[in-house]
Amino acid sequence: MTGGRRLRAAACALLASAPILAVAPARGAETNVQVEVSPRRVAANEPVHVTIRVTGPGANDARVGPRPPKGKNLLPSGFFSTATQMSWVNGRFSTQREFSIDYLPAGVGEAQVPSFTVRLPDREVRTEPVAVTVVEARQ
Repeated sequence: MTGGRRLRAAACALLASAPILAVAPARGAETNVQVEVSPRRVAANEPVHVTIRVTGPGANDARVGPRPPKGKNLLPSGFFSTATQMSWVNGRFSTQREFSIDYLPAGVGEAQVPSFTVRLPDREVRTEPVAVTVVEARQ
């Protein structure tokens, strides 16, 4: 047996003997959905940043989109970006997934970030719309 084959055989034996890690959600743990909008008062030439944050056991499988909805007096500037964070702290596993997008004002006045449908493994959650005020752009 050549050195490369011995190394592969040893690696396969090591992987076969390694314990399998299974993560189960904590009892009573629930998947939560939050929407953050910043700023709530924006100049007509500035974006409104929207973050949909999903935490809990179903966060890793959460889905939004594929196309962001139009808001009242707000237009999506593109598509969702997604970030997932998993961590072990004091022996507890946690997952968080964020969907982010910027909206651009279509004009001065009252505006509204639309509601979003977040698909979780066991249900769908619909967020509430969020009011935004668009003011004249500064020169």
